[in-house]
Amino acid sequence: MYPVTPVADGRVRPARCGLAARSALYPHLVPLTVEFTVEPFVDGEPGPHVQAAVDAAEASGLTTEFGPFGTTMTGDDDTAVLAAIDGVVRAALSAGATRLAVQIERVDP
Repeated sequence: MYPVTPVADGRVRPARCGLAARSALYPHLVPLTVEFTVEPFVDGEPGPHVQAAVDAAEASGLTTEFGPFGTTMTGDDDTAVLAAIDGVVRAALSAGATRLAVQIERVDP
């Protein structure tokens, strides 16, 4: 039996475990790291379009790191990561972004 954690409404999700163990138990889950940059660049504090993208990334529940040249999100489930990218892009564009650069990397255990 695969290790699972109960969640609301009686469903279960994969238990949190090491990346290699999780990949062996759930080969259909693909861990991904995404880096994105939002333009236009604004001197000083991040513009509202950048902050909207970062807020969407953090709201996704993925590990998120904000940096001066880009923001990264990392997750063990490709479906969740790809859904988070959609949210980030939509949030940034809605807040006035004119360009987003997104780089996706598969993280092999």
